[in-house]
Amino acid sequence: VVAPNPVGALGLIYLPQNLGLIRTQLFTLSGQLIGERTIQADAGVLEYPTDELSSGIYLLSLEATNYTKTVKIIKQ
Repeated sequence: VVAPNPVGALGLIYLPQNLGLIRTQLFTLSGQLIGERTIQADAGVLEYPTDELSSGIYLLSLEATNYTKTVKIIKQ
């Protein structure tokens, strides 16, 4: 779950468990990769900075050990 959505400068992604390091890939809706980073998720929450994104809709792929998910992020 992404909250708030639409996001401002920071999106919070609530995960089903504490997954530690998460590899993220951010895509446009047309499938263009526009960013990759590895982020530490603390207490089941991943803080994803969105301050540099233009307004629009993006897909964020999350990968950790035994976990893969893609979430939609709407940037105001």
